[in-house]
Amino acid sequence: MGTGEATLDEANVERVSTASRPWLRRDELALLAVALLSAVACLATGTGFSFWRVFKVYAEFFALYYMVVFMATRLGYGIVRSDGSGGARAWLQEHVLRYRGPDDVLRPDREMVRGGLCFLLALTAYTNVKVRVPVLNATVTDSAFAAMDRALFGTDFVWLGRAVVANPAWDGLLMRIYLHDYLFIAAAALVLHLRRDHQALRVLFIASGFVYLIGIWWTVALPNYGPCFVDAANWRWLSTHTVGGFQETLARGMADAVAAGQAGREIRVNAFSGAAAFPSLHVGHMALVGMLCWQSRGARWLGIVIAVATLATAVATVAYGWHYLVDTPGGLLIAWAALHVTRKLIASDPEPAQRAS
Repeated sequence: MGTGEATLDEANVERVSTASRPWLRRDELALLAVALLSAVACLATGTGFSFWRVFKVYAEFFALYYMVVFMATRLGYGIVRSDGSGGARAWLQEHVLRYRGPDDVLRPDREMVRGGLCFLLALTAYTNVKVRVPVLNATVTDSAFAAMDRALFGTDFVWLGRAVVANPAWDGLLMRIYLHDYLFIAAAALVLHLRRDHQALRVLFIASGFVYLIGIWWTVALPNYGPCFVDAANWRWLSTHTVGGFQETLARGMADAVAAGQAGREIRVNAFSGAAAFPSLHVGHMALVGMLCWQSRGARWLGIVIAVATLATAVATVAYGWHYLVDTPGGLLIAWAALHVTRKLIASDPEPAQRAS
């Protein structure tokens, strides 16, 4: 009877503890606050804020990744749960899954759902701000970044782009890495879920959201759009290239946004639209994912892969005229800042550390 009462008391304590936790944790609250302020800033321009139109596309886009993650993890966990033993199963459990029971499966599931939703909301706010950069701040500072490239490296890197495009193998590889469609975030989520590193999953989504929101407001403070947009004459040879087609579409969208802002009309924002150079958020978000994987036991191999891909991305951003080379360290700085801020917020959360993860 005494043991039963103790168990009941522990269960009651757990329920009270769960009920007393805030609905939003500090890191989530901070990220969503920045997203909300971003929406308010967009609305203040008189050009509206496209929430559902953008959010729906991102949600549908990431739905496939989520489905793959959940199916792959269930398959892996099912193999570990099955009866019998063997070298392959033991290796899978110890080095890949670290499986310890159903409760450990639910925690990363919750972080995937909570963090993923916060990330989608951050991306929605980010895209709306990105499209409105010329409306929020009409200044153009590209000449300063181009001058820094010439001063530091003695070139504008048009030659690099021509060299890459002249080599079909390198061109195809760099283009696929640059246009990776958030594949590396999805890969990290899968590996971290299999490792059941729910703390790292929490950091992954919240810090990624901060990378995009902090980065785009840095761009608003110093508006710059990249060589291919402000120095189109030097990059016109890309017009017949796949990347050149994307750039022309984005340039038309920018012109439409400026016209709508000047006329006080609503800007119809599409997902994956807008242009911004410094800091390079392609490099920033990949560097963040790579650092996080490197610091997670069992995911270092993916961190190394992503580090190589980040280097290739930095080359591609410059070769195709999207960015100045000095944008790359800006992206790395944003990644470090987002990771640092997110971990500080999680550490300050009143929720116990083992539950916060």
